[in-house]
Amino acid sequence: MSENNELCCLVCNNEMEKLLVKF
Repeated sequence: MSENNELCCLVCNNEMEKLLVKF
């Protein structure tokens, strides 16, 4: 479960970074 959670976190962070890059 923890591994899956980590993957989710990484994906969320990636999306956030992409949004920040857009701005």
